[in-house]
Amino acid sequence: MKRAAVLVSALALVVYAIGLSAQAKPNFAGKWTMQMDPNAAPPPPPPAGGGAPGGGAPGGGGAPGGGRGGRGAPVSGMEVTITQDATTLTINKTQGQNPVTLKINLDGSDSKNTVQGRGGEVVQTSKATWDGSKLVITTTQDMGGTAVTTKQSIWLDNSGADLKVETTGAGRDGSPMPPTTATYKKG
Repeated sequence: MKRAAVLVSALALVVYAIGLSAQAKPNFAGKWTMQMDPNAAPPPPPPAGGGAPGGGAPGGGGAPGGGRGGRGAPVSGMEVTITQDATTLTINKTQGQNPVTLKINLDGSDSKNTVQGRGGEVVQTSKATWDGSKLVITTTQDMGGTAVTTKQSIWLDNSGADLKVETTGAGRDGSPMPPTTATYKKG
C-alpha cells in the first residue's frame, strides 16, 4: 500500500511539472518601443543614394544589416506591436515608410511573409521554436542571389516590462555580424 502511495505521488508530481512547463510560454503581446542605449556609438551615415543598409530607416539600430529595419529581423524598428494567440505571433511594424505585418507560426512550421526589399518584394521564410521561455525565430530571405539568415531570441525581462531581442545574422556579403541585443519597453 505504501509503495502504491509513493507511485501515485510521483505520478502526480510529473503531471504537475508537465502542466507547469506547458504554461511557461510567455505572451509577448503589446506595443513595444525600442530604448536607445545612451552609451552606444552613433550610427554610420546612410550610403549615398539614401536609405540605410538592410532596408531600415537611417539611424541607430540593434539588428544586423544596419538601420532600424534590420535585414530579415522580424522584431525590429523603433516601435513594434505584437499580438499572440496559441498558434501565431503577429508582428506589426514600419519598415522605412511601409507598414509591415508578419505572421509567425508558433508550432515550428515554416511561416512565409512577403516584405518590400530594395529590388521589390522579397519572401521571408521564418521558423519559430521555443528554448524554455525564449522564442527563437530563424528567418531566411534571398538578397540578390544570396540566402541571408537572421536568428532572433526573444524573451521578457523586468517582470514583463521589457522585451529583450538578441539578433545574430550575416551581412550582405555573407560575413557574420556581431550579435546585438535591443531592449523594448512596453506601453
